[in-house]
Amino acid sequence: MPAEDTNTRAWQIYGQRQLDRAFTPPVPERLSWTPWEGTGPGAEVLGALAQQPPPMPSRGTT
Repeated sequence: MPAEDTNTRAWQIYGQRQLDRAFTPPVPERLSWTPWEGTGPGAEVLGALAQQPPPMPSRGTT
């Protein structure tokens, strides 16, 4: 079995076990860019991320 298929199968088993246990991962209060707490900006610099589609680009007139 190719390595990619083995990896895919392992993740499927892992995911199914988490679903079977009804595991809910913790939701962070703030998404950071670095693994060090308080270093750099958080995701708030990107604006509203809460399930909003990106704005449609405006079409220039020629």
